[in-house]
Amino acid sequence: MTRLVYALVSSALATLGVVHMAATTRYYAHHVASEALWFFSGGLLMVLAAARNFLNRAYGHLAPGLRWVCVGTNVVITGFALPSGLAGHAKAGQWAIVLGILVPLSYSRCPDACCAPRQIPVRPNQTMKPAALRRNNSSVFATTPCRGLSLSR
Repeated sequence: MTRLVYALVSSALATLGVVHMAATTRYYAHHVASEALWFFSGGLLMVLAAARNFLNRAYGHLAPGLRWVCVGTNVVITGFALPSGLAGHAKAGQWAIVLGILVPLSYSRCPDACCAPRQIPVRPNQTMKPAALRRNNSSVFATTPCRGLSLSR
């Protein structure tokens, strides 16, 4: 269940990022300014952070470093969203959407128990015992001493 929630919140972050990038053309339709590029880059950051969360969901149990980098990224984005919302005079609905996505990701490490995919034990095709060599194998070829080493006894 936790894996599903983590995937849904990561999907919401990716969707918010795509909407943010698409809104750039609406808010900056008549001119391309550095403000438009900064606005677009905010959406791009959200999409890339969501991609990192998807990687964490899939491979976090194998790479603990990825898990911690992902948590750090989510905390930094949340920390940056707070002053950005205050400076932009965000409305209550905007706060609810952004913080409703970022806060769960920031506090979720997606522990091994929830992120590790269910693995079915695989039995090897062969036994691990080495095959015993026959001592008196008469089918071993021998050559004369002048042509090479003899494999016979």
